[in-house]
Amino acid sequence: MKMPEIDDVATIVFANKWANVRELDDSTFFKSIRLRMNDKEITQPYRQHVWTHACVKSIATTIASVPFLIVRDKKTSDRSKSRVPKLMDTIRAINSEHRQEFGQAMLRASDFEIMDGGPVYSTFHDVNPLMTKAQLWEATTVLLAMDGDAFWLLQGSDGKPISAATEWPARIWPMGQKKILPYVKDGAIEGWRYDSDAQDHKRFELFQVLWFYDYNPYDPLDGLGDYETVKEAASQDHKSAKYNEAFFDNGAEPGGILTVPGDPNDTQRKDILRAWNDRHKGPEKQGKTALLTHGAKYDRNPRTHQDMQFLEGRKWNRDETFAGFRTPKILASIYEDINMATAFAAIKQFWNQVAIPRMVYYEDSINSKMMKKPDARDWYVMFDLSNVEALRADEEKKSQVAERYSKIGIPTEDIIDQMELKFPKRGWMGSWWVPFNLVPISDKESESTENPAQGGDGNDNNADMIRKIDRASKGLKRQIDKGKQWQAWVNNVLSPIEGPYQEKIHSFWYELRKEQIAKWEQSTKDMPSEGELNSILFDRDVWGAKLGQISLPFYEEASRLALEQTSQELNTDPWNLNDPRVQAQIELKKNKIRIVTDEFWMALRDNIVEGMQENETVTEISTRIRKQFNNAQKPYATLRIARTETAQISGMVRHANLEGEGIKKKEWNTAGDEDVREAHKIFGSLGPVPIGHNYMTDIGQSGKLMYPNDPEGPADQVINCRCVELPVI
Repeated sequence: MKMPEIDDVATIVFANKWANVRELDDSTFFKSIRLRMNDKEITQPYRQHVWTHACVKSIATTIASVPFLIVRDKKTSDRSKSRVPKLMDTIRAINSEHRQEFGQAMLRASDFEIMDGGPVYSTFHDVNPLMTKAQLWEATTVLLAMDGDAFWLLQGSDGKPISAATEWPARIWPMGQKKILPYVKDGAIEGWRYDSDAQDHKRFELFQVLWFYDYNPYDPLDGLGDYETVKEAASQDHKSAKYNEAFFDNGAEPGGILTVPGDPNDTQRKDILRAWNDRHKGPEKQGKTALLTHGAKYDRNPRTHQDMQFLEGRKWNRDETFAGFRTPKILASIYEDINMATAFAAIKQFWNQVAIPRMVYYEDSINSKMMKKPDARDWYVMFDLSNVEALRADEEKKSQVAERYSKIGIPTEDIIDQMELKFPKRGWMGSWWVPFNLVPISDKESESTENPAQGGDGNDNNADMIRKIDRASKGLKRQIDKGKQWQAWVNNVLSPIEGPYQEKIHSFWYELRKEQIAKWEQSTKDMPSEGELNSILFDRDVWGAKLGQISLPFYEEASRLALEQTSQELNTDPWNLNDPRVQAQIELKKNKIRIVTDEFWMALRDNIVEGMQENETVTEISTRIRKQFNNAQKPYATLRIARTETAQISGMVRHANLEGEGIKKKEWNTAGDEDVREAHKIFGSLGPVPIGHNYMTDIGQSGKLMYPNDPEGPADQVINCRCVELPVI
């Protein structure tokens, strides 16, 4: 800024808040401002800058408020087969308004266990003598947002860092970038050191510290915090706040120029300034009229707060800060330029784009680095978002969509199902209520309406309206019906059989394991030859027949349930279980299950031969045998057999039933979720096809697959399949 010209008049003081301060006397207005502005640099932004604190505190307390769970899959002890990772991926992928469905009640109902005690639970809930679990998440999130790095120092119960990578920590101490520094060799981190004033810096091994960081493309070994992107705006805002504070503390007028004729000496200048300050210095004297004598003139600096757009500049810096942290201003109770709708949208966006991604990062980091220790190997950590109000569906939006469906004649019952509305169903909801006079129209009334082309009563508009309603609703109704039919098939036919059948298969493997180990130990005082193995291994024909006998009651019960369900869909009398067409399917399945024992027998023989070729001892080969049987007895393995066998026999009987009742067309119906095979998605998209259609031709492969779980189909198309064949009537 260009300074005022100094001519033959004496300049007592001139100053401007945006320029350097010059003064001719220690008592001038700007001395205190200058002194205070010397401390203008922001060194502790979380403490010094209100908007940085507001943004970071909002993110940290939001995450700290979400319940933190430790869960495992009760159905399997094999971490690689646990359903928890897939569950977590599912929760992350679904629309946020459906997250409340995946709460603790759902987890327990789906055979997931939630930890409520023990060393692992205690570590995350007691944390350390000074912190609660909420403070752990708050501290970690604050450090990440400010520095880009957060470190957990993992201590044992003795207060010292854990001594081995397999040791579970009893305490967690969160620390920031200023305290934990890396030991780097050849560009890789080999350990950590605690930076203190002492000359001997404490060193930690990699496993003693868990490092959270936000990736920095400019220095991969140093995280990049969100604050780094708003640092300049925060610094400018801090300087503005400092000036504003000093301004109101030290004067009622902004800087200006006081001039008098001639060249007063030092004593005269001091007297003039003292008189001016006595009348005008201080907030309580603001607005007093100045009386200037002896030709004195006062030229107020035109650059005032308003002229320099002081407040606008601070608002700009504030908005930059909120943008850098991706935090809505409403969280700091700033309601300008916002209404109810935009407020809800902003908060929901904050959860989906800021809070939840941070929680997902915490989950992945802890599960991959801490939860593989022996004490926690079967467990996973996850945040429970089921009760977050901001993620719930907008009921107003749902009601608007439901109203549009209703206006085109979709039955109320179908709308409730499609929109997942929490209303009880009543008898009248199955009718099609159309807008004109709200007259209920049943299927028969719609079909019997005269076609205008064939002549009628002249009410062409109403007839055309009904046909449009019929066409518009059929697509939606078909999708809803397919979902209901699939769910009914699973609930009424497959699920009742799988659990008890799985237990029997587990017992079968246990008995076979006992016999096989006994035969091996009795017959192998010396290492047998490959030729002698067949006599030492179990009799696969005997055990294959035994597995068939064990399975027979479940085949019969699954067949009975399949016939009942199919008859309900066809509105026919159910076939008798003793019908030759049904018995033929059961006998075929009972014979085919022997493949399970045949394949196991061959795999066991190959396993033993491999041990012989590697010169293993009898004891070592015994361990091989036990391990193979242990794998066969694991829950996921026994469930795979139970599920596949149940689905196959019920699918076989259902297909025979459909053909026997003269059904000409069929449709492949999938579960409609992310687990559906790509080929089955193709089959499901085909729509109705002839009852004799071979689905393998639709993916350009040889083989036979006439319906879901066809026992003649390739293994990769039938194992664990839960699709169902639908009759097209």
